[in-house]
Amino acid sequence: MKKQVLKDFIKRYSFNTLMEDVIWVVKDKVLTTSVISGCKSMIVIVKLKEMDLIDCELGVYHSTGLNNLLNALDDDVEVTLIGSEEKYTSVKFDDGVSESIFTLSETSTVPKVPTIKKIPEWDIEFVLDKSLIVKYLKSMSILKEYSINVVTFHMSDDKKLNITFGYSTLNTNRITIKTGLKFKKKLERVELNADYLKSIFLSNRDCDEMKFRMSNEGLTHVAIENDLFYSEYYMVHIV
Repeated sequence: MKKQVLKDFIKRYSFNTLMEDVIWVVKDKVLTTSVISGCKSMIVIVKLKEMDLIDCELGVYHSTGLNNLLNALDDDVEVTLIGSEEKYTSVKFDDGVSESIFTLSETSTVPKVPTIKKIPEWDIEFVLDKSLIVKYLKSMSILKEYSINVVTFHMSDDKKLNITFGYSTLNTNRITIKTGLKFKKKLERVELNADYLKSIFLSNRDCDEMKFRMSNEGLTHVAIENDLFYSEYYMVHIV
């Protein structure tokens, strides 16, 4: 398989070392993992739609370490499990000239990811295309010196969705992206971790669009899909 596919899988959940310790679950040739952020405000679920391994669970305690080992190899690698079906101890990646071996951890040492017990009714659903995502990333870059770490989704008087960095009732430096998306239903003001959303956009930048669902009950769901991956991000609103 292509080593870049594995690297892209890792970056979709690790967010540049922010969330590293996971369990890789292979079932029916689909690789899935999930992780919860340290502040417990986001759950990530990522699926690689095709993985040529037998059904197994693999404890990956340091995803950045695995990603770095893959850097030593050429583009095409063969993936082999070392151990037995009762307990796999390592994974070998071989490009025919070099090989890297990654030591697995006990799955019991990886923090458990809770199941979302109740999915609320979604009040609005919308899609952000690449042009709006680029505007988001550019706005964050411009405002970096102001240490803005919250982004606000809110509606104008005519129920069109705006995205604002630096939202306040006071006079502040801010940037507002006017999406032009209009809704019949009213959405209360939603505040999300701007850095988390930036990481979602950057780690899935090979996708053309990202689907959002937001609830006035305090939860946002982002779904992103292409031919290889399906990624989901559940984000708790900041209050």
